[in-house]
Amino acid sequence: MGSAAAIVTSGDIPDETLSFAKEHPLLHGAVVPAGGRPLFTQTGTRLTQLAVDVGAGPRGNHTVLFVGSEDGRVLKVLTAVEQHGDGEQHGDPAGHGDNGGAEAVLLEEIRLYEAGRCRGPRGASRVLGLELHPEGRELFVAFSGCIVRLPLSRCAQHGQCRRSCLAARDPYCVWLPQGGCVPFSEDLPDGFEQDVEGSSGLTGTCPGATSAGDGDSGDTAHGE
Repeated sequence: MGSAAAIVTSGDIPDETLSFAKEHPLLHGAVVPAGGRPLFTQTGTRLTQLAVDVGAGPRGNHTVLFVGSEDGRVLKVLTAVEQHGDGEQHGDPAGHGDNGGAEAVLLEEIRLYEAGRCRGPRGASRVLGLELHPEGRELFVAFSGCIVRLPLSRCAQHGQCRRSCLAARDPYCVWLPQGGCVPFSEDLPDGFEQDVEGSSGLTGTCPGATSAGDGDSGDTAHGE
């Protein structure tokens, strides 16, 4: 029917139609989000890649999304069950069915692309691939001109500030009274603290607190 009536084989389809279909593949057979709404959006940002860690945290019961963008950033997002005033959790913590009670918390926004050490053609800042390596606690980020290794945790940026460490809600970081904010590992002593659910209500940072910066970032680039 209509303008498609004259098309007998795929060879009859105009080039402009094929080009449009190639550039907009998600317009056909799009997957509808559970709950009828996206889990995470960010205005003014074109997201390009996704990697998911479904076993984050000391008990392996948290889900973290790593989302690549067109302008060279990686967004680290925690998916959690919303806490309501009745003290109960609403939503589906197992990740099945309606996500109406789920929330997405932006933990970090990390700018990785550096033109000086990752040369490439126009649009080289676009994240082309994300590969999660849980055993090494790192994420490999692919650009057209290099690959960057990003540790899953960058806890040193919270330094000796307990408030900042706990308020970050990062499943990969814990607070040790004698060690500050450190990446979780199985050999840590008992007594560490963590508040991934945000139940403590802590916010902000400590006045005058010193930070180790991003010394544990370990970002490395390999290009031509």
